[in-house]
Amino acid sequence: MNAEEAAKNLDPQVIKTYEEAVALAQAEGDQQNMPKAVELMEQAAEAGHPMAQCNMGYFYTVSESVEVNHTTAAAWYQQSADQGVPQAMFNLARLYRVGSGVEESAEKSLALLREAATLGHPESLHNLGIFHFAGEMGVAQDYQAAAVFFENAAQAKHAPSLYSLGLCYSLGYGVEQDEVKAVTLYEDAARIGDTNAAFNLGLYHYYGNGGLEVNPQRAKELFGAAAAHGHAKARAAFTSIENNESLEESTEVTE
Repeated sequence: MNAEEAAKNLDPQVIKTYEEAVALAQAEGDQQNMPKAVELMEQAAEAGHPMAQCNMGYFYTVSESVEVNHTTAAAWYQQSADQGVPQAMFNLARLYRVGSGVEESAEKSLALLREAATLGHPESLHNLGIFHFAGEMGVAQDYQAAAVFFENAAQAKHAPSLYSLGLCYSLGYGVEQDEVKAVTLYEDAARIGDTNAAFNLGLYHYYGNGGLEVNPQRAKELFGAAAAHGHAKARAAFTSIENNESLEESTEVTE
């Protein structure tokens, strides 16, 4: 049974309690009431609501509304994951990766990520892509596998995966090199806020690669947008253009 089916089988009052908790947590200004939201969320979680269980895990991971307790968080995430919530699987995988609230286990972390990935969870797909790209977490380096994971996550318009897939096409890692395709992916990622993509796209405009014309002004705009969000290389590139200096030594970000 997946999470959606599990939620449908709950008592309507449990669903109502969960919805009231979400409304209180997401309300703005004086309408927000986090203590009451946590109280109602816990009631729904104890009654078996899968997303309420995931949210309780999140509260105990980072919230100021309860005392942070990663052991309790892991227990809630596990209950939610057992009911098929991919976000809970992903969050629990992060705890296993660093051994916070649970015994550190790369094997369990990867298993949870893979389970969430089969359910189409973009962040899990992206993480698996990163591990295959870099050869981390005991995973053998495999650029082709990494590109497949990025591609699957990119279909959900996951900005970091759009950027990472763009990088694969730009450098020819795991796919046939295609700078025009890289530009399209960088554009998509930059449009939804990925600063690395904006920086790399700026370089394409600056040098006139990937089927683009040389356009320092557009490059400056992209560098400026990324710099406004703290991107150090973009800030340096923006300053160089402002000062009419060359960017000859600038290369794409590959993190």
